[in-house]
Amino acid sequence: IYEAAPKVCKQCHEECADTCTGPTAEHCTSCKHFRDGPYCVPHCQGSKYEENGQCKPCHENCADGCTGPENKIGPGGCNRCEKAIIDDDVPGECLKKRDPCPDGYYYEWIDSLDQSPLRELAGTGVCKKCHPRCKKCTGYGVHEQACQECVKFKSGEHCEDECPADHYVVVGSKICQPCASECRSCYGNETYQCYECRNARIYLDSNPTDNSTAFNCTASCPEEYPHKIYPTEGEPYCSDVVAPSQRLEAEVQPAVLMGVGIVIAFIIVIIAVILWQWRLRTKAKENTVKMTMALTGLDDNEPLRPTGVKPNLAKLRIVKEEEMRKGGILGYGAFGNVYKGVWVPEGENIKIPVAIKVLHDSTGANMSKEFLDEAYIMASVDHPNLLQLLAVCMTSQMMLVTQLMPLGCLLDFVRTYRDKIGSKPLLNWCTQIARGMAYLEERRLVHRDLAARNVLVQTPNCVKITDFGLAKLLDINEDQYKAAGGKMPIKWLALECIQHRVFTHKSDVWAFGVTIWEILTYGGRPYDQIPARNVPEFLEKGDRLPQPPICTIDIYMIMISCWLLDAESRPSFKELGDNFAKMARDPGRYLVIKGDKYLRLPAYTIQDEKEMIKNLASAMDGPEAILNAEEYLQPRPVPGASCSSGSQPHSLVTDSPTPQNQQNWDRERLMYNAAHGTLSLSSEPSVSGINSMCNNSHCGQVAGSDGSSSRYCSDPVKALNSK
Repeated sequence: IYEAAPKVCKQCHEECADTCTGPTAEHCTSCKHFRDGPYCVPHCQGSKYEENGQCKPCHENCADGCTGPENKIGPGGCNRCEKAIIDDDVPGECLKKRDPCPDGYYYEWIDSLDQSPLRELAGTGVCKKCHPRCKKCTGYGVHEQACQECVKFKSGEHCEDECPADHYVVVGSKICQPCASECRSCYGNETYQCYECRNARIYLDSNPTDNSTAFNCTASCPEEYPHKIYPTEGEPYCSDVVAPSQRLEAEVQPAVLMGVGIVIAFIIVIIAVILWQWRLRTKAKENTVKMTMALTGLDDNEPLRPTGVKPNLAKLRIVKEEEMRKGGILGYGAFGNVYKGVWVPEGENIKIPVAIKVLHDSTGANMSKEFLDEAYIMASVDHPNLLQLLAVCMTSQMMLVTQLMPLGCLLDFVRTYRDKIGSKPLLNWCTQIARGMAYLEERRLVHRDLAARNVLVQTPNCVKITDFGLAKLLDINEDQYKAAGGKMPIKWLALECIQHRVFTHKSDVWAFGVTIWEILTYGGRPYDQIPARNVPEFLEKGDRLPQPPICTIDIYMIMISCWLLDAESRPSFKELGDNFAKMARDPGRYLVIKGDKYLRLPAYTIQDEKEMIKNLASAMDGPEAILNAEEYLQPRPVPGASCSSGSQPHSLVTDSPTPQNQQNWDRERLMYNAAHGTLSLSSEPSVSGINSMCNNSHCGQVAGSDGSSSRYCSDPVKALNSK
């Protein structure tokens, strides 16, 4: 307190530590915190720092305060500078904003994106040290564009610590000039100003007396000094007199060359004789082997050409027509109609719901061959996401028998349940399709008709690729298939398929991109407003299918990569499967669906599947018990093999039987043993694998509609020509 008036005491300012002489902070006898000039303050502000209870001014070059009096950034100095001198990426002395950089330094602005140790100085200018060879510079380097003045020497456009060996220093300057072309080192730019020559010397006094004799450098000896002399010490020189040692060498050299030539010729003759004898013996052995084979009947003029490909051990089951009972039509494919029905195996009191693909009556021999090709391919595949063949019926109307899939094709499924499908199942389906196609690529199979209509739904969590009617198996030395003609799905084909009828695994990648587009648009029709004959022109102009509304740019860029005109630039199915599997682990990041976390697919259990199959099969008369294909084949679960998109792609095993093949083999062995009275197999047949099989129904026009589908153009090349 202080005496404000006689007998009147008042409180001192709150920053006063003891007594005071007035009411303000400048009247304190001592301060509670810090003294800033005459005033007591709680802390030092602005461009001042605290020291022993006093506020002292920072250095004039500091910005944003300081912690000491020094003119540098760091403890005891400035918090920040408007311009700083940098040595070895360490801030040093501070400068004012308009102060120029000292000699030996250049100015550089540090932006906010800088990731160097100087990122703390972002938004300010710094003076960085020039290159050690530069005295003044505008940037770092030894080129004259950055280096204005060299510390030592300048050679051409660069600063150097010393002139190169074939240069000399111009007197009175630091400029390095090149020597004459014949000089190795010099003191001028003339041939007589050389210290050393590149080729030979010409002494001005004809012959040298010592190394100090004046000389010129030359590339070759002139006519007046035709002989090149090589002294024991010093450089070669040109002379009009031949040296004794060289004269002797010139006389001996022809004899030496002749002797060497004779020795080499003798060695060649010996080698030729040995090779001729070896050839005669080999020929005699070959003739002996041929004669032996001819006498023993083992003569075979056709040489073996093994490819190293493993044998295909798949087994095809043939069934009788009376074992099949056809029901209503499901759709049609490239060769015939597809019916639902049941299969009653001969001698067994069971019936299995199946899909039956029947070849048209009007088809010729070529179509029958292609029908069998499809059966071959379907019987050979063994993958959780590919439909496998159950049996073939070889009647006048040939039949392919596959498992019945009541949920139908993926195209109808996404259209029906579009309001219940979330991002996770969409990406899972994409992953499974890619992995199934990757398996076909490993087996050198080109599908040629991949589309959402040809992907069947086994369960909401598992889909299978079907319809191998257009698929082709490439030979070991082939990498493409060239079609002769026929109907093809124009809007799903790559441009090279339409224009040149060339099909590869990369053209299947194009169709995969269109299939993914169908799924993510919930069954949209590709190029819906464009006639099929105009699609090639549309693609050549650079147009592509638009980005689906729910699709992020990440997935759309994958689609675009599938539609590149350069086939080799398209990704492989393995890459596509890995990418979609990665995205399926974080689906909400890649697909934006309103209410995604609340969407749930309809519950579908094994019991639901059995009830649905029972309803479909109940229409078929007969007392037999209903059994689905999996129960009939009795597959055993194997860890790691499932339809889950998170599982690894199915391994390629060509020398192991599939569940269908193993069951067929066991059945035949039982019949053989029963007929011959031998020991029977175990009552439980051996079955390997877990592949589920799906219905071979088609999402096309149903029976009674027009016989030709709008998805298939009669011949793409003819369509282009007619246009």
